[in-house]
Amino acid sequence: MDHASILKQAYQQFILPLGGKQVFTPYRINIPFQPDRRKYGKSSPEKLIKNTLEIAREQNFDLNQASVEEIRKFMEQNQLGIDCSGFVYYLLDYLLKKIGQGGMEEAGFPPASKTNVAILTSEEFSNPVEDFSQIQPGDLIKLNSKEEIPHVVIILDSQNEEITYAHSSSLTPIKGIHQDSIKNSQFPAELEVFSYNKQMGDGIRRLKILA
Repeated sequence: MDHASILKQAYQQFILPLGGKQVFTPYRINIPFQPDRRKYGKSSPEKLIKNTLEIAREQNFDLNQASVEEIRKFMEQNQLGIDCSGFVYYLLDYLLKKIGQGGMEEAGFPPASKTNVAILTSEEFSNPVEDFSQIQPGDLIKLNSKEEIPHVVIILDSQNEEITYAHSSSLTPIKGIHQDSIKNSQFPAELEVFSYNKQMGDGIRRLKILA
């Protein structure tokens, strides 16, 4: 199976089966030292499902009777979701395991709870990709480097000058995990909320283990 197909499978893991419905994982900013470990913004899809079910039982929230939007709102109110680097980490972890590379920690990365955009796109773990014509599934695009909190998206597929990417964001019109595309090397409108400045550190990165 090619990398694009594997990454699309990984993306599907974050469309959570809750209450008999398919719920796209909301965005959740990661707050270090969160007392309730269920509310980290770095949980795997399996833990997100488990944690949502637990908290729903604690609060007598009926997932089966709730709509998709009501479930998403419930998750957001209870600080359940994934941040951009957590989302990218798990997609890459899924990819590496499927291609026999063992996963992110085996590749030298810290656990997801301790990995951020800076680590994912660091010189230690990744190399720069010069331009969009060279981009491949699994590559990362670092954005917003001049701001306090940078952002990262992951490439799912690239063909016929159309690049499909995915990310988790609270700033874009669609909140939480979702996909969009870059056509003819032009960012879509939704990414205009982030800066892109190569001199400040933005750009395309490829994990060394995938080079």
